[in-house]
Order: sequence, then structure tokens, then C-alpha cells
Amino acid sequence: MERYIVNNVEEAVEMALQFKKDGQYDWFRGQLQANWMPATSMERAVQRGEPQEVITQRIRRFVGWAQSEPSVRYLADPANCDQLMAILQHYGFPTCYVDFSTEPGIAGFFASDCKDPPAPGTVSAIFCLDTADLRSFYDKYITPHTKQGQQKLEIDLISVNVDNLWRLQAQAGHFVYTNHNWYHFYDLDRIEFPWSGYPSFPPKNSIYPEHQSALEQLLNNYFEDERRALNHKLFIQEQIERASLGQSMVKHLFVRSDGYDAGKYDTPPGELPSWSEEALKPWFETPAEIFYEVVGIQQTITLRDGPNVPPPSAQLAYGISTAMRQDTSLRLRAVQWKLQGLPEAVDHERIERLVREAWNGMRRLPYTDDDIAAAFGALLELCAQPGCLSSSGAEVHQAFKNWCGDAMEVEFGASDTGSRGYCSAMRLYGAIDPAWAKGLSSGVVFSNARAAFMLCHEPKRMMDFPAFASLFGRELIPSQLARGRSLIHFNPARLDAFGLP
Repeated sequence: MERYIVNNVEEAVEMALQFKKDGQYDWFRGQLQANWMPATSMERAVQRGEPQEVITQRIRRFVGWAQSEPSVRYLADPANCDQLMAILQHYGFPTCYVDFSTEPGIAGFFASDCKDPPAPGTVSAIFCLDTADLRSFYDKYITPHTKQGQQKLEIDLISVNVDNLWRLQAQAGHFVYTNHNWYHFYDLDRIEFPWSGYPSFPPKNSIYPEHQSALEQLLNNYFEDERRALNHKLFIQEQIERASLGQSMVKHLFVRSDGYDAGKYDTPPGELPSWSEEALKPWFETPAEIFYEVVGIQQTITLRDGPNVPPPSAQLAYGISTAMRQDTSLRLRAVQWKLQGLPEAVDHERIERLVREAWNGMRRLPYTDDDIAAAFGALLELCAQPGCLSSSGAEVHQAFKNWCGDAMEVEFGASDTGSRGYCSAMRLYGAIDPAWAKGLSSGVVFSNARAAFMLCHEPKRMMDFPAFASLFGRELIPSQLARGRSLIHFNPARLDAFGLP
């Protein structure tokens, strides 16, 4: 093992770059603490006491979910195990993988990355790996000497592309797969230096991209739902303990799970033609986008004030719409929208973050340009309403009423991942397909959206999809974002439940 000592992270990166240029090493790993072993996340989880069966159950649940999602169904195929594990590794699952990068600058970033500054005198490191030498070492000294009956000590070098996993692309990520403490057999060379903070480049937002791909938004929803499920399980355990002590339990209202009230129908409502697999096919297409080819473009929208000037929301919608008409390829890019001249009531940083999230959530889906522009205008109006983020339900409701006079709150979900938003009750009522009502029993009437959703909460049985999708994009996406929901649904075609909270 070679140990090189330098003065700071910049010198360490420069040395690693020279090593790479000379062909001495080709993979690099940054660690805040030089004395930490380059162990797999699975090994660290076991050391923390995480039960193996719990980890296995989490992976099985994820694979089961992937099988139900067209865009990630391939992950359930054992032939795509490396893609599956790359995703799990990047989302914090314990795996038998160790992260490396082909870029020394990225390793330098991770050698400096921390929430709080480490103790004075901390020595950080960039570990340097010659992948050919690692293979040769195991082929010569380890694999041939495994005795019959002993566990085979496995090691492999994993370079895998996962479509739309921008985190992996941004970090030039590769992995060492191993089922044992490989560092006891193969001691990595390293460049050590005293920790002194982050290098001037690369910036954090290029390592952890602010822009999220369609895959990453979908994964975020899954892991948020997993977090909620864990919290619910802990809550139930707490309630059982309260009951055993004779304390009162919190009562819950349970929503019907059959989708509609069968007693109200002469003919059970069927799936509407506008929700057929063929009709919705464009809503499930997920073209591969390469991070460095998609990001990097900026568009500036400047709002103004004065007499005879349209409202700020209308100006923003016009600007977005005009930009898309002027450059018809714009929706292929993860645009950084810069907004100038915003009303004082609007938090500049927040609106740009939400606009970025809305843009990346909508641009790849077959929303019309007008739907996207209208969503941005609504988002600006809502961000001017501070009550949207209130902890008071009454204040939240009033804020959305200020935005839309007949706003009603609705709840919706897909594969058990739920969210809430607000939209116009009248426009929602107008999106109900008349064909759904034909199956109702005589005497069963409804005159508004609220009454309709007492009869059914499966959108594929009652909503005209084109009208529903437009309303969802224009009102329910911006209202989710403005409310600060931790889980955002962008694709109405994925919804299997929609109704009253």
C-alpha cells in the first residue's frame, strides 16, 4: 500500500489527476476519514445491528413495486441486478457495493463532504484503485486458493448505465462488488491530506443535481411512501402499547377500498375508453436522457409592473409559452428558469425551485404547452399566498380559496403513494365523463363534484382523461408544490384513486 501525503484537497486532486493521466490508477474514492475502511454499505449496516431479514424484506418490497411500474419493470429481471443495485446504493439501501468514480475531482468532493466540520486534525483521503491490478490480484492469490466447502470470496468491477439515474451519471459512478471484507486482502493506495473544507470545484449541485429525472422523481415518491409506511407502523405499535396501559387510542376513519359504492349502480362502472392502455401509452413512455446532455441551459423571464400590465402570473405563463414556441426542442432540456421582477410577496429561491421541479415533472409528459404555462402561472399565484404553508387547516383552505374561489381539496394516489391538492370544483365536475353516470341506479343523482366522489373514487371509471389530465396539470400539480407536499404526483395516468380526503 502506497500512502501519499499532501497539504490539502486541491493538491490531492491534482496528484490523482496526474496518476490517472499516467495510467497508474483509474478509479477513485473520497473519504472524509482516511482511517475508515472502504467497506460495503451492507457490511456497515450489519455492524450497526440492522437485521439481515429486514434488509431483504425492503429489497423484496422494492422489486415488487418495480414489477408494477412499467418504466422500471426491467429491474425485477435478475439479468438487470446491477442496475437494480446501483439504484438502491444511490438511495441509501445497504448493498454489497462500494462507490468509486472515474473522476478525481468528484472523489475530492466526497473526501470533503460532511454536514458538520469534523474534529480538528481530521485526515481525509482519496483512495486510488488500479482495476486491472485488483482483478489480477484476486485471480492469482485469492480465487485459486478457496478450499472446497468454503464460501467463495467474490469481487467484481461494476460499470453500469442506468437510464435516467442522473445522480450516477453526475458522479461518474462505478462500483466494486464484494461479499467480504476485501480491504483486508487488498490494501488500497491513498492520498492523504488534512481536511480543510470543500474544494472550489465541483459545486455541490453538480454532484447532487438540483434537476431530477423522471426516474428520480418516481423513486423519490416510492421512498417517501416507504418512510410513511414505517412511521405508520411505529404509530400502530405505539397505539397498541397505549391500549395495553388502558390509555385511549387515536381513532381513524377508513376509506373504502373497493373504488365505488356498488349499491348505487344498476351496471357496475367499467374502465372508460379514454383510460385504455393504448390511449395512455404516451403517458408511460420514458425516453433515456443523459444528464450532461440535458442540463446546462438557462432561460430568463422578466416580469414588469405598471399601468396596463398583465398580472405577474399571466406574464410568467406568457413568457414560458413563448419560450416553448420559439424553441420547440426546449422540453427536451432540464431548463434552469431564472425569474426576475417577482412580486415582493414571493420568495425568489422557493419559486425558482418549485418551477424547476414542475418543469422536470411535466415537460416529458404529453401535457400541452398551454398546460405547462398555466401551471407556472398558478404556481406563482399560490406562492404569493403565505397561507399555503400554514399549519392551520383553515388558513390553508382560505389561501387556496383566494387563488380559486371554488377551490376544493382532493386526495389521490397510485400504488398506495398518496398526495393532496386543490382544484376548481366546477372544472373538476366538468371533467367527469357522462358515460360513468349512465350506470347509476334511478334516483341516484349528483349535482357537484363532491357528491360524485361519494359514489366513486376510481378515476379510470368516472373521469374523461383528456379533460382530467389538463386540470391535473394546470391546478393539482401547482397546488401540491405550493402546499409543500413531500410526495408529488405529476402523472395523472398513474392514479388509481382520486376523491375526497
